[in-house]
Amino acid sequence: MRPFATTVPTCHFRAAVLLAALAGGLALAGCDEDPPASLYDPAGQAGAKPVLSAILPAPSTNPAEYALAGVTTLTLTGQNFSSTPANNAVYFDALEGEVLTASPTQLTVKPPAIVKDSIRVKVAVLRAPEFSETMFYRLYPASAEYARLDTNRKPQGIDVGSSGDLFVSNFNSAGLAVARVVNDTLSSTLYSPVLASSARFYNVIRFGPSGELYGFIRRDIVYRIPAGGGAAAVFAARGQLGNMYDCDFDPSGTMWACGTIADTGTAAYRVRIGPPVDVKRLSLKGLMRSLRYYQNSLYFAGRRDTVEGVWRTPVVSADSIGAPVLVYNLTANYAGARANAVTLTADGTILLGTDAAPTILKVSQAGVAEPLYPGLFSPGINTFAYGTGVYLFATREVPNSGGQSQVLRINMQVPGAP
Repeated sequence: MRPFATTVPTCHFRAAVLLAALAGGLALAGCDEDPPASLYDPAGQAGAKPVLSAILPAPSTNPAEYALAGVTTLTLTGQNFSSTPANNAVYFDALEGEVLTASPTQLTVKPPAIVKDSIRVKVAVLRAPEFSETMFYRLYPASAEYARLDTNRKPQGIDVGSSGDLFVSNFNSAGLAVARVVNDTLSSTLYSPVLASSARFYNVIRFGPSGELYGFIRRDIVYRIPAGGGAAAVFAARGQLGNMYDCDFDPSGTMWACGTIADTGTAAYRVRIGPPVDVKRLSLKGLMRSLRYYQNSLYFAGRRDTVEGVWRTPVVSADSIGAPVLVYNLTANYAGARANAVTLTADGTILLGTDAAPTILKVSQAGVAEPLYPGLFSPGINTFAYGTGVYLFATREVPNSGGQSQVLRINMQVPGAP
């Protein structure tokens, strides 16, 4: 077999262009479906056939160890590779991976975004007249649509129960409701039946310490659904509440909530779920759309003054928080982007969901950020919910769809913070 002898258009192959230029005797015409009969120089010294011995990481049934398409750096070991990365080409079926580093016995490669059980992997090297022998390898999706809800459902608020099932509030023209998704399949019976309301979905839903589910509609009212499902009822309304956006619970069962009050700018609340319910306004000001409790601190995503970003505040006591510290200034790095959602991994890495590219940012506790899985996500994250393992669920707007949305399941390969 001749290297690069595939049916992929030759104008798309970096290696083909390189070889043709070096050989000096090949003319490059327009893009066509027929590869050259040979792309090595027959007058020069032919290189040895590359030998592909192994591909790492090894196959695994543990999602934390999956090789993710377009994401995981693979290590290929063997013989007769070139020490110059550009002089090697690694094919995954008909698609070429990106060779990052190279030595005569090892290549590191970023695979293309191809998800398949048995991908044919082979290596070509400059001036070698033959491909390596083929090895088969599996690549898993780093992210995929979950439950594949039809476009009329417009999933919004989501959370994961103790069983690992996903719960979702879809658009409903009659009011507020919650459905259950089991093993990627939407249950035919609502977990919480429709509650007549001018609101058409819960923007955020969160499970409480005893299995009850709280629903937020960005107004001065919070609903509660009993453990095990059933009809929603008003949990708290007006009084000390502002427009409530999100909440989380500390180990004692205290609810910490966020949102905004137009007249005072209050953005955070301490809520004892009672009975009786007791709400206290806290000192943080601004518009906070999302929060998480982690190791005796609260992490908020939202806006203060003109800055969108992530803030961290220590929990000083059961009734108070300390001064907010800006961990990451989204506005300074991505002007015009909005901080919509925040969560954390078990090691304390902050995940920030935005409405613009980059869609999801990984932020260290020191405030150093990088995009999560660059190029994989379209803009428009609304909310996060970490599962019981390494999967992060997110709702996102579907671009150019007229307001449709979908649920994504993202393999983070690390668990979420408790």
